Amino acid sequence: MEPRIVVVYGGVGAEREVSLVSGAAVLDGLIDQGLNASGVRIDSAVIPAGIDGEGDVVFPVLHGEFGEDGRFQGLLEAAGVEFAGSDSRSSAVCMDKVITKERVLALGVSCAPSVAWDGIAGLDADDLVHRIGPEIVAKPRAMGSSVGLHILADAADLKCFLGKGDPIVSSGWILERRIRGREFSVGVLDGLPMEVVEIVLPDQSPYDYNKKYQANVTRYEVPALLDEGTRARIKRDAASAFQVCGCRDFARVDFMLDDDMESPVFLEINTLPGMTSKSLLPKSASGVGLGFGDLVVRMVNPALERFRNRTNRG
Repeated sequence: MEPRIVVVYGGVGAEREVSLVSGAAVLDGLIDQGLNASGVRIDSAVIPAGIDGEGDVVFPVLHGEFGEDGRFQGLLEAAGVEFAGSDSRSSAVCMDKVITKERVLALGVSCAPSVAWDGIAGLDADDLVHRIGPEIVAKPRAMGSSVGLHILADAADLKCFLGKGDPIVSSGWILERRIRGREFSVGVLDGLPMEVVEIVLPDQSPYDYNKKYQANVTRYEVPALLDEGTRARIKRDAASAFQVCGCRDFARVDFMLDDDMESPVFLEINTLPGMTSKSLLPKSASGVGLGFGDLVVRMVNPALERFRNRTNRG
């Protein structure tokens, strides 16, 4: 008997509203493809009642806290429930921007200079500007969708930020050189990169939460207008980052390209990327001929295969 696919969405983090939209879209896509799927919206950090490891496979569509951080996946693993996407360990690694960059840098992939900050310890703003650069992007160490992102234009901005931080962020920060240039994203499916997407903003301002989900100022080029060497480099680096961080099934990897630098600069990996009409993973898939319904089926198929293999062994 084929398992039921349970799409779990909503959650407890700052990105709950995006998760609600993403989850509804994934559920509709699976049902449209004829799969046995149902949806569960959660508002607490627990496995929903009624999920059975003997008959269900979970498709998490939870962004940020209790989703991308691996906590939900850890509970599913402990309960013996198969699920789509990366396991608890790799989810936690990729949610932590500092650890992710350490692993990716070890491969020789280009990354912007950065410093980790716990939000408490005193740092010297002038020293940071000397080490990182005159403009700095402060990103929450373990949040997604650009929630809490701050652009610090100079040492004065940095000093002010270091003095107060941001009350919505408790996970600490990564302070990173701001790269001015073109921004790209590529989806990875079963370890293989799909098409490179360029995110085009009229003023080269940061691709923050508002521009991702609320404003209508962002344009997307699929495929990105790149020379073949750069396109191949982005795809290769995306696949390498996916592998070194232990990801499985699917993810999205983001890059910047500065004309003054020799190669694309890695930004981050998202193990449970958005699945709204404006989201980048579906756009990347469209570039290789995958419609939304085909994409969500491909995303869940490895988990269904793991379920069947486990059932057969039993």
